[in-house]
Amino acid sequence: MSIKLSSIAKPAVPKLKADVEPLTQEKLEQYWSETAQELGLNDLLAQRKVTMGEHGQFDIEAPGSYFETEFKPHQVAVMQKLRDKSGMPMLNCHILVKRQAVESVAYQPQEKYEAMRKINPDIDKLRKIFDELDY
Repeated sequence: MSIKLSSIAKPAVPKLKADVEPLTQEKLEQYWSETAQELGLNDLLAQRKVTMGEHGQFDIEAPGSYFETEFKPHQVAVMQKLRDKSGMPMLNCHILVKRQAVESVAYQPQEKYEAMRKINPDIDKLRKIFDELDY
């Protein structure tokens, strides 16, 4: 009884393109928009800025954590398309969540009025119409 080694399956190794060009910012943006269109994710991905980093990593800028939760179910498909297009099997992404500074909340009536006046200066005209208001 003998065991043939040729019948044992060899591990799958991704084939690398011999003449792979380095991924530039312009190419990354082009691949990003093409992938968004192909997968039907234009609403989710089109307005996100991607920035090429080092060692096959790029950053996706998002205004809040909402994008992160919406992107997670599609991340594998998006990354697979980008890896295929770029010829870089080790391409990876990092989501940068940009949080906006929140102003303090006004509690006193005068503070509330000043805060509303910052948002809409025309509130003074409304106050003159209803002159019985305190603030």
